[in-house]
Amino acid sequence: MRTLRSPTKATTRSVACHHCRRALELPAAALTATCPACYKPLILHDLDLSANRFGGDLSTCARLIIRPKTTVRARAVIAGTGLIVLGTLEADTIETMGPVSIGAKGTLIGALATPSVSIEKGGRLNATALKITPAA
Repeated sequence: MRTLRSPTKATTRSVACHHCRRALELPAAALTATCPACYKPLILHDLDLSANRFGGDLSTCARLIIRPKTTVRARAVIAGTGLIVLGTLEADTIETMGPVSIGAKGTLIGALATPSVSIEKGGRLNATALKITPAA
C-alpha cells in the first residue's frame, strides 16, 4: 500500500520593493511580481547583461551584473541586492541596497548610492556624486 505525501509548502523569500522599500514575502520561484503598496512591477531575478544596451531605466530587486565587453547606458539604475560591473555602466543615477563591485576592467560612471564599494586594481569609478547609505 502506498502512502500519499501531503504537498510540500512553497518556500518564500523576503524582498524589498525597490520603488517604495516595502518588505514583501513572495514565493521563492517567482520571477516577477507587483508591489501591493505602490502597484509597480518588480523583477525578482538577477539581471545578467552580456549585450550592449542603451537608453531607458534598469531595475531589479536582485543583482545587476554587467559582463565583460558589455556597455550599458541608462537614465536610472536600481539594483536591489547589489551590482557587479565587469564591463561599462554609465547612468545618471545608480542606486543599490547591496554592495557594488567593480572588476579589473570594469567602469562605472554616474551618481552612485550604495552601502559599500569595492574596486579591483584596474577598475574605474567616475562618480558624479557618491553617497554611502546604511545597509538594508
